[in-house]
Amino acid sequence: MEYNISNLPLNIHDKSPNVDVEKLYNELKNKLQGEVRFDDGTRAMYATDSSNYRQVPIGVVIPRNLQDIMITTNICHKYGAPLLSRGGGTSLAGQCCNVAVVMDMSKYYNKVISINKDLKLASVEPGIVLDELNKQAKKVRSDIRSGSFNTYTLYLGWYDRK
Repeated sequence: MEYNISNLPLNIHDKSPNVDVEKLYNELKNKLQGEVRFDDGTRAMYATDSSNYRQVPIGVVIPRNLQDIMITTNICHKYGAPLLSRGGGTSLAGQCCNVAVVMDMSKYYNKVISINKDLKLASVEPGIVLDELNKQAKKVRSDIRSGSFNTYTLYLGWYDRK
């Protein structure tokens, strides 16, 4: 099913960025292995999190792998589209809803990469749910504490101490 997205309203206040949504959608759709959803139903579903905030996104990308994340980042930059990473939508202060392309990491990019018991360090993909991480951690007799339904999208990025 194809959607006519050339005139989609991005939000009711029309304060959206000046983005060629149709070109953005087409390029994402043609270059990604993951899902690209710019339909009204998906945009409505991602317009909220666990807070009272509501911001209708430009569209949603559900990346299958790191390459999809990198391509999405580059394409959004090319078109001047804001980009927002999202996990389970559990934030309580509106952090994961905005007029942006929302990357939902929770469907495919959600694995435990490694757990080092000695260093008390777990490397995970950003869509991991804490219960899954704890299930893997129990195999090495460790436990991570926090809410059982949170995802850890905030770990996408790095810190350079220079």
